[in-house]
Amino acid sequence: MHGLCESSQADKARALLSKVVSLNVVHFNMLMDGYVASGRLDEAWDFLWNIMSKVGCKSDIFTYNVLIHGLCKGGYLGSTLELVNEMIDMGYNPNVFTYTILINGYCKEGQLEEDGSILNEMSYKGISLNTVGYNSLTSTLCKNRKVNEMEEPLTVYHDMLVEGVVANTVTYNTLIHAFLWTGAIQEALKQAC
Repeated sequence: MHGLCESSQADKARALLSKVVSLNVVHFNMLMDGYVASGRLDEAWDFLWNIMSKVGCKSDIFTYNVLIHGLCKGGYLGSTLELVNEMIDMGYNPNVFTYTILINGYCKEGQLEEDGSILNEMSYKGISLNTVGYNSLTSTLCKNRKVNEMEEPLTVYHDMLVEGVVANTVTYNTLIHAFLWTGAIQEALKQAC
């Protein structure tokens, strides 16, 4: 099933559900993730509200994270917050993955003020951002910056390192590209070395 979902063949994976002897939330989450990855959010929702409940399968944090990711990917940020509140009402607290999905979604929409609120909430709850979240913030801050405005992305990068989060090639490529774009070749070389 996983392989079919990964290769955008969620319908074939769904056909296999009838052959699974003991269905559980992992099977449904896998299929929902396949639908979300294919841009078929309505079918992922159908699984949560109709299919899973009919067989008595209870959702979990991953179920909600899959749907939150789908909503963010589609630009439905208002609905995303409603779903996060529903998730909390169901007894599931947002985790680092939930917050990273939200930060990535808001970054893609250029809504950095929301990212600030999310980061404050994470800090209050003692949850640290991961590499993907930091990369989203850094990338968004780097876009369309001038040389003298690169301080903010560098602050995020340094915060990342202080938190013990490992920078990866995406992190460095983002910073290098931004410095090159602004004409700060020496600064780009410093980041590359």
